[in-house]
Amino acid sequence: MMLPEGHGLHPGHPGLRGYIRFLNLDLGTLVRAQLPLFSDHCAIDSVDGLLLLLREEDSAVRLLHPFTGDIAELPPLSNLLPQLAPLLYNCPVPYRIRRLAGIVSASASFSSEAITVMLALHEVHHVAFATTLDQQWTLSSWKYQHGCPIQHRLRDFPD
Repeated sequence: MMLPEGHGLHPGHPGLRGYIRFLNLDLGTLVRAQLPLFSDHCAIDSVDGLLLLLREEDSAVRLLHPFTGDIAELPPLSNLLPQLAPLLYNCPVPYRIRRLAGIVSASASFSSEAITVMLALHEVHHVAFATTLDQQWTLSSWKYQHGCPIQHRLRDFPD
């Protein structure tokens, strides 16, 4: 689990010199790791101990293993904006990616061929998903209700 630093020191803050603290939930030990990606990426969620990162500049999405440095590249989020523009109408264009990624819950599935990531986009009540083999994110055609846990909503759909 990545720990917040407090005192206004967010991951990527120059005062941290690229280091981030993690708590090993199994052992209860603290570990400090240097993650230079935080200089131009922000963490939007953590999935199975991996960090889901977003680079605002080009909306690149990456899944990072904080201790090995392994990175899985996912499609940029920018392809979702035209589909979601009407739902983000009250947000200025330069801030839409940040707003979209600011309220996200992620889930990942790992196979030998690809990693699949699903994002519950709470700001617009839709789910988007992509794999490491895809060129763009796919947006669900259905909306989930605010306050309705996504797992309950998914049970409403047949396999």
